[in-house]
Amino acid sequence: MMSFLPILFISCFFCLGKATDCGGNHVTQTIVVGKVGHAAFRTIQGAIDSVKTKNDQWVKIHIKAGLYIETVVIPLDKPCIILEGEGSARTIISHWDHQSINNNATLFSSPPNVIASGIAFKNSYNVATDKPYDLGSRIEPANAVNLYGDKYLFQGCSFIGYQDTLYDHWGRHVFKDCYIQGEVDFIFGNGQSYYQNCSINAVGRARKSGGFVTAQGRNSPDDPSGFVFEGGSINGNGKVNLGRAWRPYARVIFRNTYFSDIITPQGWVAWGAASNPNTTTYAEVDCKGPGANTSKRVPIMNFLFILLISCFSCLGKATDCGGNNVRETIIVGKEGNVAFSTVQEAIDSVKINNDQWVKIHIKAGLYIESVAIPVNKPCILLEGEGSSITIITHWDHMSLNNNATFTSSPPNVIASGLTFKNSYNVGTDNLGSKIEPANAARLYGDKYFFHNCSFIGYQDTLFDRSGRHVFKDCYIQGEVDFIYGDGQSYYQNCLINAMGKFRKLPGFVTAQSRNSPDDPTGFVFEGGLVTGNGKVHLGRAWRPYSRVIFHKTFFSDIVTPQGWNAWTAVGNESTTTYAEVDCKGPGADTSKRVPWMKNLSSSELYEFSFASFINSDRWVDKLPIIS
Repeated sequence: MMSFLPILFISCFFCLGKATDCGGNHVTQTIVVGKVGHAAFRTIQGAIDSVKTKNDQWVKIHIKAGLYIETVVIPLDKPCIILEGEGSARTIISHWDHQSINNNATLFSSPPNVIASGIAFKNSYNVATDKPYDLGSRIEPANAVNLYGDKYLFQGCSFIGYQDTLYDHWGRHVFKDCYIQGEVDFIFGNGQSYYQNCSINAVGRARKSGGFVTAQGRNSPDDPSGFVFEGGSINGNGKVNLGRAWRPYARVIFRNTYFSDIITPQGWVAWGAASNPNTTTYAEVDCKGPGANTSKRVPIMNFLFILLISCFSCLGKATDCGGNNVRETIIVGKEGNVAFSTVQEAIDSVKINNDQWVKIHIKAGLYIESVAIPVNKPCILLEGEGSSITIITHWDHMSLNNNATFTSSPPNVIASGLTFKNSYNVGTDNLGSKIEPANAARLYGDKYFFHNCSFIGYQDTLFDRSGRHVFKDCYIQGEVDFIYGDGQSYYQNCLINAMGKFRKLPGFVTAQSRNSPDDPTGFVFEGGLVTGNGKVHLGRAWRPYSRVIFHKTFFSDIVTPQGWNAWTAVGNESTTTYAEVDCKGPGADTSKRVPWMKNLSSSELYEFSFASFINSDRWVDKLPIIS
């Protein structure tokens, strides 16, 4: 029985409906790219740019053998493109970039319906060097490809990089007979993807430290995403783990795959699911080779495999925490009659699968810790004694452990009267210190309410990742993308303070990441004000359908005249939804705003009201009364 369900799972993994069919399976046009001789274009990007906007028929771009040193972007409004090379050993697209420069992938693709065959995509940063870590060569994310669209097929392609080689971000993707090289999280993202007979090569520089083949980003039990590997092999020159959980519900299946002896005995690492690894789905089915011995694998792998068999479709319903009554109160403080001296200890004491409101009252004080509420502990209320006197602070950033000061994964969480601060890059005018993402809060769950809280950081202060969230009378400080993510969130009467170190360079208040026209997410700001000490844009589009509304907000003169930045939606700005309605102040003059900013009708504005956008099922009305 245990071997049958994975086959069912694999065979049905992509049965999710239809999108545009590009006019069937006929190619209506072929464009030739080559370095010499008869060709319409010398660069691949030139050929892509020539495809008409909103193309709805298959267009083949035949790329002759050669080395193409360029970064290639297929924009959202150009679906139905086939990239055909003359073999991945002969047709190579190469680029050198990484996170601390421009962070451009060699191939960045956003639209649905893309095919590629016989091409190597290479990001040469940190590739082809044996320089070890301790000699100062910095390891950074450097994508060979970054894939956002649905219905992609890659056949006979190569993906070459070191860290984060293949960003399989979102959508249904098939990789058939491909070669994938890297060492650190080199197949990662939230794609719903099938890897068939692929050769995976873990080429490590730190050969005594285990790398990671996958870092899958499934974020909830209802999320259909995951990586399935059928057949193929994993080889390399140093130890490697099969995967680690980038998000709490990471899902990766290997079936009939050959594992060489580079696979670590434990096989898997909990990482983003460390507080509750039971939520992950990691399985190995009928795999062979010296690395396929599962006797020392993490114990959760076998347990979850049984869970997958017995309960694959039993996803259940979110709890309502038993109404608006608090069942238990736990006191945290630095001194006196308290149950715990740290916030994390109090959270750890809450029972697993809690279904009644538990209040953790945090006495005034400075709590230097990183706090995490795991996914199996919903219905928690964190109550401080005022955000100016009850402060949780932590110092971390992306190049260190990348822990937020506050991380919350379950549904139903409330916080009031607290400050969450990531002190990295805060309170300094040292222009030489490196700017990096450093979260004060990282929010994954549904139905969160923050009242009179402060979020303090510099870059990526508030990672409003997913779920419905309300922020009422809050203070949010930062400079670069300091309110960002794919949350469906309502900011009511919040003070937004853009505190810049580089005061001649505009920052960005928001970077919202809505990824499709059917995605219900967005950020709505009602009332409040935007102020600070330097110029700032109201937002930039982290994903093509980014959506941010300001309504009756006071803008000081720090808001730039253009107001908004297209970023990832450049060339297709009409997919974004940026609007300002009845805003006041010296920064509210819209005469020089970007021309693609939206004007909302009264009915459209109602869609973004508190009642419609965030509280249509009246979940806020059922919360306990908070001070």
